[in-house]
Amino acid sequence: MARVEWPNSLLFASIYGVVESASTALFGAVIGSWVDRLAYAKVMAVDPELLIHSDLKSRNFAAFISLVIRVNFSGAIGVLSTLAGTILIERDW
Repeated sequence: MARVEWPNSLLFASIYGVVESASTALFGAVIGSWVDRLAYAKVMAVDPELLIHSDLKSRNFAAFISLVIRVNFSGAIGVLSTLAGTILIERDW
């Protein structure tokens, strides 16, 4: 097994990439329908807590992990919306 050195590791970037790709494959249609039903402002307001509570990791680690998970899902939504836009453009050609 490879040794993981946390300070110099790309582990979190790798986890983000895996979550993003897996969520695209698994939840593409569900997220697309959800985004279509909501207003733009509601979709964009999913994670402002990370900007407001920057010291949350030291105060409440469970809440911090919850927000990190939400950021991963927001990244998935971004990838899925890009995928939807690409499909729309390619379909019209």
